Amino acid sequence: MVRLFGRILKSLPFLGAALLVIAVVLSVQRQQMDELSLGLIVGGFVLFLAMFLKVEPGSLRFYLNLSILSALMIGNLGLVYLLVVAHPVRWDLTQSSRYSLAPETRKILKNLSRNVEIEAMTAVNEPYSSYLQRYAALSDRVTSRVTNPYRQARTEDAKPGREALNRIVVRSGERELAFEIDPDADMERLERELERNIVNNLLNVIRDRTARIYFVTGHGEKTPESLMGEEKDTRSFFNFAKVLHQTGMEVRLLDLKTDLLIPEDADALAIVGPLKDYLEIEIRAMRDFLRSGKGLFVLLDPPGTEALGQPRLRGFLREFGIDALPTIVVDAGSYDVSQNYFVPIATKFNPLHPVTCGLEGRGEGLPLSLACPIRATDPVPQGLRVGDLIWSSVKSWQMTPAQYIQVARSGRLSQPGPAELRRLPMGQAVEGTFGSGEAARSFRIVVLGDSDFITNSHLGNVQAELGYLAMSWLSGQSGIVDIPPRVVETTPLVLSPQQRNLISIFSVVLVPFAIFFGGLAYTTVRRRRR
Repeated sequence: MVRLFGRILKSLPFLGAALLVIAVVLSVQRQQMDELSLGLIVGGFVLFLAMFLKVEPGSLRFYLNLSILSALMIGNLGLVYLLVVAHPVRWDLTQSSRYSLAPETRKILKNLSRNVEIEAMTAVNEPYSSYLQRYAALSDRVTSRVTNPYRQARTEDAKPGREALNRIVVRSGERELAFEIDPDADMERLERELERNIVNNLLNVIRDRTARIYFVTGHGEKTPESLMGEEKDTRSFFNFAKVLHQTGMEVRLLDLKTDLLIPEDADALAIVGPLKDYLEIEIRAMRDFLRSGKGLFVLLDPPGTEALGQPRLRGFLREFGIDALPTIVVDAGSYDVSQNYFVPIATKFNPLHPVTCGLEGRGEGLPLSLACPIRATDPVPQGLRVGDLIWSSVKSWQMTPAQYIQVARSGRLSQPGPAELRRLPMGQAVEGTFGSGEAARSFRIVVLGDSDFITNSHLGNVQAELGYLAMSWLSGQSGIVDIPPRVVETTPLVLSPQQRNLISIFSVVLVPFAIFFGGLAYTTVRRRRR
């Protein structure tokens, strides 16, 4: 019996080494350290430590008792592990709660009425697995997982397409929405953007209907398709339409000049930089569209630069309390230094309006090339609520298109006196109601004095977010939320020279010497007792 037990004990280190090799091979092959690899490593180390054990006839009973106690201890640890997995508890002790989801997100997750699955399709397991578990921990209706498309391709004997990699998919029933992720980006820097996209996609997949946005064509308007063509570098509008699609909105085109009617399934209508004026029958169609309780998004350019005067369209907007002035904003206080004063960068946003509340205080600006002032009419028509959205800096003034052409030819620009400098509004939002009682229909309008901010060569974060929030508000997507950025305050630790020396002596001298002489003293005492 002793001999058999001795042979088994001698073979355990080799078995442990084999388990360690298998764990390393599996980790390299799967490109992640999963539970199986971790279990093999722990078991391999335990078995490998058996090489320090010796078998003697008198100690057989001791080893048997040790094995039984070890098995009981491992069983207790396994039971504790199962309890922790079944009832996880997390505490975020950071000052800014940087490892917790926003209060808006927690409220939405706790009030879910449908089951939702969040899947990250990426070649690496972390940090996405740990991040998505935050959502599943807050609601029994949320499940999360990380899928490696390449690993699935090996089992299914197929190659994954590029569209199946580096994206997060949110599903509920037969509906699903997805958005792309950057696998090389810093997770902590992108957590706010990821959280906003996941939550808004979650809200959209549990809705019964997808919002539809129609972009008007037929009058020289800019559309996602018209900017693709041969202009390969001008992709911002296409990417903006892609953002709307990824967040659950359906983008369509409408040739209003031909159709003359706006489809009943349209939730919002978008007019981006028209070059020609609209016919009276088209204006009537837009007025009826607003009467049905829908939204209108208008991006105008100053007349005489890209667009003509458009008296019918501007007169239609004045009916709803919006005055698009036929001038150009010149800003000497905040502008693109690579351009000139005619490309103001707006940094002042209305923090109280849903369209711009997430943009105020972020330190990022909105470039507006050749913008025209958009202000409320005086007086505002009764029953309408009109509010400013965006302002230029306090060093701004207006210029007519004729003056702009003269400056462009001569290259000389003179700044007016302080009395003429002021903030100029460049965007307005309108809310109103047609009818009364049960027949009442609420409508919304957003007008901005520039069409280039989503049609230029680069779609920045502020441009995409402003357009996205405007479309969400106009289409009645009241559940759309904006996750505010987390402010991480740094706490510098300044040590005096005496404190630094004390820490160095303690960590480099005292602790190592205490361990060394403590072990030596313990060994000496044990030998003397024998």
